[in-house]
Amino acid sequence: PPPTYLLTPRPPRSTLEADRRQRQMCIRDSRYIYTHDFNIWSMTFLQKVRWHSEKGWRAETRFDFDRALNVKYFFRFNNEWLWEEDQEDFDGYEYRPRLILSRRFSSKQALLYEWNNLFRSEPSFDLFSSALAVRYRRQFWRPWLFVEVAPQVAFREEEDWDASPGVFAKLEILMKKTDK
Repeated sequence: PPPTYLLTPRPPRSTLEADRRQRQMCIRDSRYIYTHDFNIWSMTFLQKVRWHSEKGWRAETRFDFDRALNVKYFFRFNNEWLWEEDQEDFDGYEYRPRLILSRRFSSKQALLYEWNNLFRSEPSFDLFSSALAVRYRRQFWRPWLFVEVAPQVAFREEEDWDASPGVFAKLEILMKKTDK
């Protein structure tokens, strides 16, 4: 199977980070990740709880269902639920289902086809936005440096479902602790 960090980056297995600011210690991010392999599919569960000193609590629950279709193609069905204590635009939680088909060209580059959706629970559980994207991801210069470019078109309820084109660009540094 292709390296998963190339196709869709994953967070570390578990972390507990602390920040010291203005003489107070607070837990910023706590994660639990569990992965189980079935015959053809694998499932990953992630639970993340975060406390923002200004905004309050945030919880994220995610289920990923992954399947390698062959050496070059990889499929992921991602389900994510988000809740924040103090949101400005609405009260409730968000549900974000995503379908991702990855096509690996080499060990350094891949193309991802995505269908992203966003449902909000308030005032009623409705589709808030949907987007289609084609994301090109490439490792360049160093083994820990990645670049992504993703043209996309989004359809939002607040814009009467009119097409809203855009381009997303990202530079990513993959950091890993070594025992040297």
